Amino acid sequence: GINSVLNAALCPDTYTRADISSLEEGDFQDLIVGSSHGKCGIDPEVLFEKTGRRSTNQCLGGEYPVDALYLVKEACRKHVPERVIYELDPGYFTTEPNEGPDFSILYREFPASKVKAEYFCAKMLDGDFRSTLFPWYLWRKNLFSIGESLKEKTTESYKTCDPSRYATEAQTYHANGFIERKEVPWEETEPEAPFLWNEDTFSEDAEKDFQ
Repeated sequence: GINSVLNAALCPDTYTRADISSLEEGDFQDLIVGSSHGKCGIDPEVLFEKTGRRSTNQCLGGEYPVDALYLVKEACRKHVPERVIYELDPGYFTTEPNEGPDFSILYREFPASKVKAEYFCAKMLDGDFRSTLFPWYLWRKNLFSIGESLKEKTTESYKTCDPSRYATEAQTYHANGFIERKEVPWEETEPEAPFLWNEDTFSEDAEKDFQ
């Protein structure tokens, strides 16, 4: 019981919760999955203008093929999409999932189901057990603001996944899952080298999940 309260209070509210809520509603023909490039680069409104087809953008930064696979499976559990659009970033086929705060972000938002159990076995078992059972520990520094956090999660905007909740100075979140990036001042830093395609580190598991 204490663990449930701490998870509810300390785990931050992210747009992933709104994404999964939209996925469960099933009001779409096309399902878009992929990485952050797809999240900020594929606008369902533009697709609708060009094709007349409704879509939901379920891309996510750090979304590996295994995550995309179970997003599609979760969608099919209630509403089989007519088409899946996969934004493919080759870097996700040559690296392993980073066990940071986002490692289990999709898993946490999935409703209880056979698909979630399969997802647990396919990915979560390979990670730190705390990410699944005690995810609040990642945000334990917010322990002293637990009352404020719980109060916020009783608001109407939280219950309805109001898109404005996820707006920041740098981006606007749309109800269809698209993130519109804004031009903001930034400091010049040394650019990071991108993950390039590398046959030596190619993941056969990622290929299997993709297929």
